[in-house]
Amino acid sequence: MSWSAMKEVAGQGVLYFLLALTGGLSFMLDNVLALGLLGPEASARMTIALRICITAVGALAVMSQPLWPAFADAAEKADRRWIRKALLRGSALLFGLTLAGSSLLLIYGERLLRWWLHTDLGIGSGLLWAISAWVVAQALFRVPNLLLNGLSVLRYQIAVFSVATLLALALKFVLAPYFGVAGSCGAPARQSFLS
Repeated sequence: MSWSAMKEVAGQGVLYFLLALTGGLSFMLDNVLALGLLGPEASARMTIALRICITAVGALAVMSQPLWPAFADAAEKADRRWIRKALLRGSALLFGLTLAGSSLLLIYGERLLRWWLHTDLGIGSGLLWAISAWVVAQALFRVPNLLLNGLSVLRYQIAVFSVATLLALALKFVLAPYFGVAGSCGAPARQSFLS
């Protein structure tokens, strides 16, 4: 391999790392912030909320990840019609499935959490609504994010995610005192979940 090829691959790798970092910071500090702003009980609730969110985002990734190389392949072939159809259909399907799952979380979530945890941590409907809204937002942005990844449009995403993460962190400080864990969880930034 030539140095120029290795330099190009390393440069792309650094950009993907920065993309994941800027997106991840919008939620990776939630437990620490909940502990500092709201105390240990709130931090325990945030741990459970994050586990639900990460599980849902993992499911979104499993369902949609094959679109990334498919978008790259279609872009290489200049198949704009396929890209447009996949973008619309993929987004609609992911949104619909996530909306259905979020509805189930809202209806049965409190009972399922009591059964799973063998106790009641005080995770009420407000937090379940915040989790559901967070997951639906992730579903809305997931397929367009994969399209941008397939097109290697990274610097733009890094800039947008950086601004969104800063805004989300500021909102967490503002909303958490009024709405508790639901306020902290309800102030998410759009992030990338690269596998």
